[in-house]
Amino acid sequence: MPVVGDWNHDGATEVGIYRTDPYRGAFYLAGSNIVGGGNVNAFTYGMAGDVPVAGKWT
Repeated sequence: MPVVGDWNHDGATEVGIYRTDPYRGAFYLAGSNIVGGGNVNAFTYGMAGDVPVAGKWT
């Protein structure tokens, strides 16, 4: 499932994906929109069946 947000706080929106397996969810967030141009941050968060929500939560 695609997710978008400013993952590296540079003022530009980057793409990411959220995947689930039978037990948990995992985010893969790109640090750049250039193919091969940035790091991908990956971390697990949530449970299988959860739906990702992106936003600026301040």
